[in-house]
Amino acid sequence: IDTRCLFSAWMTCGRVAFAPYFPPGSDELATVCTKMLSQANTNCVILQNHGVIVVGSSLQEAFDRFVTLENLAQTIINALPIGVPRPLKESILSIKEQRNAKYQKFLCAVPCY
Repeated sequence: IDTRCLFSAWMTCGRVAFAPYFPPGSDELATVCTKMLSQANTNCVILQNHGVIVVGSSLQEAFDRFVTLENLAQTIINALPIGVPRPLKESILSIKEQRNAKYQKFLCAVPCY
């Protein structure tokens, strides 16, 4: 699943890795998941025939990533009858990331009453 199809999914989930099948609880499954989650900008791993692992700095962040990934998957499935969704280009993602970073700095500077 390519999170670059929706900018919000890209910003929330980052890159999604795909782990091949290994038996539940096996050392191989643990090793491949650890390896994939240690890659830069990878917070989600789809486990073949198992499900998904998401991580975050808090339970809320991990839950947000899970919900976002689930919604993206449903959006892609719903879009398939009209064609395969195309991911946003890297140049567009980098511009949006810069704008989003500026917006986040602005939000942090605004006092909440």
